[in-house]
Amino acid sequence: MLGSSIMGYDMIQLTELSVVTRILLSTFCGCALGMERSRKLRAAGARTYALVCLGATIVMMTGQFLGCYVGQTDIARLGAQVISGIGFIGAGTIIVTGYHKVKGVTTAAGLWAAACMGLAIGAGFYFGGIVTCLSILFIITLLDRVQCKFVANGNRLRLFVVFEQPWDVQQIIQRFHENEMIVDDFEMIPIKSEDMFGVMFLIKSLKRRPHEKIVEILKSFQGVVMVEEM
Repeated sequence: MLGSSIMGYDMIQLTELSVVTRILLSTFCGCALGMERSRKLRAAGARTYALVCLGATIVMMTGQFLGCYVGQTDIARLGAQVISGIGFIGAGTIIVTGYHKVKGVTTAAGLWAAACMGLAIGAGFYFGGIVTCLSILFIITLLDRVQCKFVANGNRLRLFVVFEQPWDVQQIIQRFHENEMIVDDFEMIPIKSEDMFGVMFLIKSLKRRPHEKIVEILKSFQGVVMVEEM
């Protein structure tokens, strides 16, 4: 077995040493993932990730304990419930802002992956758990930077624009065309303050340029109060 050849057969068995090792390892790996999310001020931080990973580990060890010391049972049954049940916590981290912007999807996916990592550690598959932890860290750190750079230089972007008057929208759309930008779609978003109103634009720029430059162009238009990329 891969686990026994790397960590030793005794560590695969449910001994007092292996129980302590699995609990400490799952807590550390979960905390490592959560610290990165805490740094970005996400809803789920180090404590949440550590608890999710630790809980999954304990569930997996409980299934193994029941299978080994109680009698014939499916040791993976409890773990299967974790994989589906973690969606309850993950859904709680997903929110939709007042501008119809969805946030928290990556955090929810990270919690689900952390739970699966905890199951691996709880089963004694230490090598798989550690590699999974490193892979998740790579995805939520380095890939995040690559994705942001890729998106920031794309020719499509979604913008939320606040206007002073309703008739300013038609003028802005005309200005879009003058600056080599096409409006693929737009949606009116009510604002519960004063007489201003917002519009969500899906824009395609015929000329490749950084999104920051496009935002600056829009801010210079007359009648525009605020511009935010979504």
